[in-house]
Amino acid sequence: MKNYLEVLKHIKKKGFSCWLIGSAVRDVLMRRVPVALTIVVDAPSYETLIEIFGGEIVKTRNFNYVQSEIFGESSQMSLLEGRTITEELATRDFTINAIAIRWDGFVEDPFRGRHDIRNRLVRIINDNVELLESKPLRVARLIRFAVHLDMNIYWKSEMDARIFIESHKEEIIDSMSSRWGREIFISMKEKPHDILRLADHYGLTPLLMPKIEPLKDIQIPDGGTLFSHTLETLQKIQDYIQKRNPTGNDLVIALAGLFHHIGSSSTDGSRVDIKVSSEITKEYLKVWGAPDNIIDRVINVMSDYRMFYTDRSEQELCKYALDNGFDTITAISEFCLCNIAASLGEDAAKKREIIIQNDRKLSEVFRRFEEMWYKMGKLHNYINKEDIVKELDLTPEAIKKVMRKHDELVGTGVITSRREAVKWLESLDVNSL
Repeated sequence: MKNYLEVLKHIKKKGFSCWLIGSAVRDVLMRRVPVALTIVVDAPSYETLIEIFGGEIVKTRNFNYVQSEIFGESSQMSLLEGRTITEELATRDFTINAIAIRWDGFVEDPFRGRHDIRNRLVRIINDNVELLESKPLRVARLIRFAVHLDMNIYWKSEMDARIFIESHKEEIIDSMSSRWGREIFISMKEKPHDILRLADHYGLTPLLMPKIEPLKDIQIPDGGTLFSHTLETLQKIQDYIQKRNPTGNDLVIALAGLFHHIGSSSTDGSRVDIKVSSEITKEYLKVWGAPDNIIDRVINVMSDYRMFYTDRSEQELCKYALDNGFDTITAISEFCLCNIAASLGEDAAKKREIIIQNDRKLSEVFRRFEEMWYKMGKLHNYINKEDIVKELDLTPEAIKKVMRKHDELVGTGVITSRREAVKWLESLDVNSL
């Protein structure tokens, strides 16, 4: 980000020493673009910052800051804690987060964070295990940073984390909250396989996700377990989402991959009580703070993905898309392609071919709707409610049925223009709906 020094110099000209700090510095040093400039300012109060730079105070669980915009850059300004910037940095958890860039470009790095960034290491400041003792959540953060930044955990920090987890199991279980799950939840969107693998490697899976643990004891025909198949599915999902631009489906299919075998009692995962599975999934995601719409879509994928394992007509696919949303059926298709890619055997090969055929049919259904929106203006159908009222004397409920039938005929290619839609409406037998 080219403007961060200009922002710091501007704050300094107003009479306040200031430093870029935390994730913004880490991103700059890793040649990433920060989401926002996180800045520490040696000012008397937040009110002073607002008076000079505008913005508003944002209060979080751990700290407050002033959210403002300076030279077009989103800037989060917090007050300096302690007498010096070194004291401020000493309050951080990991060396890579304890670096500051002063207004004149000088880099404050008392804990050799740049060295660890270059060597791709996540390390606890001063190898101080008391930082874990004071805030156990840092164990989960340690793992998340390693996954998110594609780094290794420094050997001493890894050893300390293992010892801490082993000796604090009950405390971790008792304190499990949305904050623990949030660390997993955040990483699931980009690297679902890596976060589960590393959490399991450190012995956190049975503590944070105990109802997934039984999958390790269910053997499957290819020689693995349902847990190993879950990991393999998440690896395929991770590979898939990293090869394309991010979409709203990434988190949905990742979470579906994590939970799709939960509650299984058979070797192929086919004997799943959907009601039980959905309740377990909802329980975890609620604790993790997942939005309701994400929870609903994940459960839809888990409940219905097997529909893609049998040959479906365009009409069936179109009806499901209209009932549950285009994003949901797209997520199901994407999940199935990843899930079956993680499976072996002749049966998997047959299912893969069926899934591909269904996906092609679904793409054709989508193409027809996109063609209509292109012709009529986005999200405008060939006919609307006014057309129906003009032609037919119907109740509001009957009008909805006519519009639904219109959408089904568009999706299956029966209606391809407004002229055809009007002609269909004129000859419509309402009793046939």
